[in-house]
Amino acid sequence: MDAIKPNIFQEFSSLGEEEASKTKGELEQEALHYLTTTEGWKHVKKYIEAIVIDLDSTVLASMANGASYEDIGRKTAVKEVTKDVLNRILGYVDNSARAVERARDARAE
Repeated sequence: MDAIKPNIFQEFSSLGEEEASKTKGELEQEALHYLTTTEGWKHVKKYIEAIVIDLDSTVLASMANGASYEDIGRKTAVKEVTKDVLNRILGYVDNSARAVERARDARAE
């Protein structure tokens, strides 16, 4: 009588094939999707949003303190570029998370 041969290695080997079939972009999107589900991301997002608000306050404070037009203009330009970069980071992470959710929904159908 032959012993039953375990097939555990064959079962686990198929898991790697699924990961290998994903592109680098898909893996990145899944990592970002996972990030959005953590408490850490909620804190980082809240902090970035507070920075964006604070940047506006900084320029308004300069105006209230009688800063020159040149100084106000320089600070406004830096503020807007910084806000754009921070908002692009938030958008990139959120868009990646939504793309993963849409892909999962499409596979479920």
